[in-house]
Amino acid sequence: MTTEGLRFESRAFQKIHPAEFNQRFLQENVRQDGREFAQTRLVSATAGTVTTGQGSATVRVGATTVVCGIKAEIGEPRPGAPDRGFLVPNIELSPLCSTRFRPGPPSDEAQAVSEHLARLFGARGVVDLAALCVVPEAAVWVLHADL
Repeated sequence: MTTEGLRFESRAFQKIHPAEFNQRFLQENVRQDGREFAQTRLVSATAGTVTTGQGSATVRVGATTVVCGIKAEIGEPRPGAPDRGFLVPNIELSPLCSTRFRPGPPSDEAQAVSEHLARLFGARGVVDLAALCVVPEAAVWVLHADL
């Protein structure tokens, strides 16, 4: 199927022919937002934006903003990791993020992102979980990250 000779509004074209829509940007060596391929988005971070937790930050990457609050508590170590604390991420994708999201319990997408972050932080060493041990086999720090 070809779109030769047809004219669409950009959003309609993107929905009807997403592969061709993206291919045209690739041919021009630009991204949809006008940036060149090697050009990064503007990034900013502000610490201490939520006062009710033990730590927080707001990070902006381009037009995306993420607010993270950290609550720390002492807990029991997980089985098989007696000398490591753990991080419990909780992602909320509210209707303020996008019209795709609805109020209510976490969506499948939010749960999948939460699980991915938990694996990323634990397995990849982003957070030194051994440093969260208070007393081996008895007490560890549990960090709840609400994003």
